[in-house]
Amino acid sequence: MLVINKMLVPVDLRWVHVAHDSDVPPQDNETTMITQVTSESYVRITARPGQSFVVSKQSPREQSRSSSVFRYPGELAVAIISAEAKGLAVASRDQDELKIALSEIAQNCGDSSKDEQSFTECFKQNAVSFPPALALWWFQLLWTSVSHWLHCVHLPDSVSIRQVDLELDDGTGKNRSVKAQIFREDPLVLGISGLATPQECQQLIDSQDLKEANLNMAFISGGSHSKSRRTLTKNLYPNMQAPQSILAKLQKRFFQAARGASGYELWPEGQEPVNWLHYKPGYEYRPHCDGGCGMDPVPSGMRVASSLLYCNVAEQGGSTIFTQDTTKFTPARGDFLFFAYKSDPDYMSMHAACPVLRGIKSTATQWYREGVSKDYTWEDVADLGLRRSSEL
Repeated sequence: MLVINKMLVPVDLRWVHVAHDSDVPPQDNETTMITQVTSESYVRITARPGQSFVVSKQSPREQSRSSSVFRYPGELAVAIISAEAKGLAVASRDQDELKIALSEIAQNCGDSSKDEQSFTECFKQNAVSFPPALALWWFQLLWTSVSHWLHCVHLPDSVSIRQVDLELDDGTGKNRSVKAQIFREDPLVLGISGLATPQECQQLIDSQDLKEANLNMAFISGGSHSKSRRTLTKNLYPNMQAPQSILAKLQKRFFQAARGASGYELWPEGQEPVNWLHYKPGYEYRPHCDGGCGMDPVPSGMRVASSLLYCNVAEQGGSTIFTQDTTKFTPARGDFLFFAYKSDPDYMSMHAACPVLRGIKSTATQWYREGVSKDYTWEDVADLGLRRSSEL
């Protein structure tokens, strides 16, 4: 963790060596001196998540001391000490908050981004809250590259190449014709505005009890957590014997749209569960493939396409991008995005969920396989989607 002193006077940094959950500074005998942080400088400290520290400064007359407590949130984090009317204050930023703050700095340099040197100079000039060289290193660590940040934050959404008509269940057992927008022909990327209503999305959230407290942090291959897949998740299992349930209705609609868009033989039986992904501010899913990127064609039984139903959308950020070109989709609530990779020798289906910068985002993800059935399910195919990603 980095502790930055923005004040014009030095401060003492102490470790709280007893259990301390209060924001009230502890007694001196409950702390151990670590170091003095000189004016307008910084120090690095090693800590355990949740560990408490106290910073303090002496008043000019040495008669009283102003103190403030902060805790290490884990991972990459920064504590910024600044002056306030009553003495001092500490603002602690975790990895996700830091990612958002760095994006705000970079937005001042969007027009300089075509020249890496110009962008670097502009970024350092605007990184007034952090040591400039460290801020640039953090930016590269948390955003992976200037080009990835540009795609997520600075570049406009893709425009529709053409539209097609698809027939979908309207939720009452009747079909309705909807307009689908094609953003890329090969491999296909297609969007449908309002595939689900806001009310249907809320019914799904309520019926599956999709509160944040009931979701788990997503894992990567090997069972660990990673900066690459920073999202909360839960698998949802449609009950095919209860076709009137909201999850079963929506899944039926997913497969209708997928068949109509792709022409593939895609049916609900034997498929993977719907995967709910929830993104808080700073959360993201870095560039990855859902299926066999580089394969032509994908063998029977493996994933050939994916779709996303966006049931909560971010106020800022949270776009879905395809990283091998400039394809980008920023959804409204209830929108549906479908993309295929049955034949994808050039890795064009590699995509990312951009960091949420403000608000939350939630998606119901469906992966599609040809060749599976009630008697030969996705679990009988030992491929796990052949996911390839920039897992760190």
